[in-house]
Amino acid sequence: MNSPAKKSLYRRVASLVAVPLILAPVAFAFYYVRRFGVDVPLNDTWTMVVLFESLAAGNLTVGELFAQHNEHRIFFPRIAMLAIGVATAFDNVAILYAILGCMCLTLATLFFAFRRSVGAGIVFFIPAPFLVFSLGQYWNMVQAFQITLVFSQMFGVLSLYLLYLSESGKERRFAFPGAVASAVVASFSAAPGLPVWPAGLLLLLILPLAWRTKRNLSVAWGVSGLVAGAVYFIGFESPPEHTSSRYMFEDPAMSAEFFLTMLGSSLFWEQNVAFGAGVLLLFLTSSALLFMLENGKVGESAFWISLIPFSLATLAATTVARGGSGLENALNEKYVTYSILAVVATYMMLVKAAKHTRTPVAVFSLAAVVVVLALSLPPSYSRGMERGEDTRERREEAAAILADHESQPDEAFGILRNYFNTSPETARKRAETLESLGYSVFREEEREAEAAR
Repeated sequence: MNSPAKKSLYRRVASLVAVPLILAPVAFAFYYVRRFGVDVPLNDTWTMVVLFESLAAGNLTVGELFAQHNEHRIFFPRIAMLAIGVATAFDNVAILYAILGCMCLTLATLFFAFRRSVGAGIVFFIPAPFLVFSLGQYWNMVQAFQITLVFSQMFGVLSLYLLYLSESGKERRFAFPGAVASAVVASFSAAPGLPVWPAGLLLLLILPLAWRTKRNLSVAWGVSGLVAGAVYFIGFESPPEHTSSRYMFEDPAMSAEFFLTMLGSSLFWEQNVAFGAGVLLLFLTSSALLFMLENGKVGESAFWISLIPFSLATLAATTVARGGSGLENALNEKYVTYSILAVVATYMMLVKAAKHTRTPVAVFSLAAVVVVLALSLPPSYSRGMERGEDTRERREEAAAILADHESQPDEAFGILRNYFNTSPETARKRAETLESLGYSVFREEEREAEAAR
């Protein structure tokens, strides 16, 4: 058997091994939602009840959709939740599956970027789905309102990839307008979508484009970002519950630890281990960028390079807004969605460096990332299953309380904790709204299922 035949056989065998491993974490995520998802609105999801009420009355306004939620503008996720809610009688589990659909689209975009720019066999893509569907972000898989963060991640990644396609003249016609549109959706889905604009500008500046094209696209992108930012901050009010950012100047070491712990929380759940992983990841990210610079691969890796500021800028902003609340909050599962992108980008650049340079340092750096990823998987899945079980038990209790809200004492409504500190009276009113609409636990199918049990 000649060498080309051997290589062809190797690629076929590698694909047969790789495809099931790539699909496994995706399938497990759907199993996770099927097992632990409960149709009951909790926490911030309760804010949607007011919008459903306005929609049913025929007086829903754009202002309500655009209204600030904490520091976020969640215009597009609100529309998505309303659409899914009307179609499914506000079945929260349906929204959870929509969240997984968004993650699938994020993964698909990363795969296309991998095939286009990394130049390695499909087997090297295996770690990506384990990161995108990491149980470290289990909260985003079992809380319907988290579609806000997942929306901004998906459209942010899509926007940067479409910008990356602007390198090709034949694709530029649709790619650039699509990138701008996706960036707008990302920005008005949650605050973490805003860094897509500076990240995209960096991408355009390092793409190997003709000077005139680079200038025109950069100006158009920058103006679009400025307009989006201006609209975003119209009437913006700083959330009163945020901690003061002065602590960053008073204790910069703690701020740095908070940031690095968030970065490492994409892999590990324990505070000290996450901090150590964050330090290692920052070092490996810097190494990957140096490899690309030294070997003239910056333009080819523009997409992956842009993912790093998109990810790290969100973590930095979160450090400013939340860092003063204590280091334990750096492990909040919501933030994992964005730290994951920096890890994926670092890994992909190291794969490219190891394949094209074959230097011991590049190979060792790639091996270090793979080993850390492998070590993180068992505890992540184990802890994720424990948290999922606990979450399901509490939500089933909450669903039972909501379904029988008329006979429940005020104290029972604590488990349904509405947006910030809503009174039991307001919670009762919103429960009555859901019942009048026949939504969530008051759906006919839910009542029949409960009766059957």
